[in-house]
Amino acid sequence: MKHGTGTLVSKIDLTKFVGGFAGNKKSGDGQMEWIDPNSKYTDYMGNFVDDDFSGMGILAYRDGRIFKGDFAHGVPIEGLLTYQNGDEYCGCLLKDKREGYGVLKYAQTGNTYSGEFV
Repeated sequence: MKHGTGTLVSKIDLTKFVGGFAGNKKSGDGQMEWIDPNSKYTDYMGNFVDDDFSGMGILAYRDGRIFKGDFAHGVPIEGLLTYQNGDEYCGCLLKDKREGYGVLKYAQTGNTYSGEFV
């Protein structure tokens, strides 16, 4: 049973995890890297609970987006999402999409929209 700090390289889902384990699951602070070039993500650094991202963390997407904020059950729920072009969205997310109240700032023009997103 994995417990304490260690490194797990998975040849099944092509990931590398360095961090804490408890009860054979990723737990506490850790960093995960996706080795698979077809994966949606490249890196995550932050908290884990029962093998999932949970609490504060930073997630880098393969398309260049970076999310810094709060996670629950392995998905980003609220925080700052920076796009590759420099646009920034601060607010709630649902399934990696802007959802609910948020503020979107366009890098090129400096214009901002604040309000509801669907």
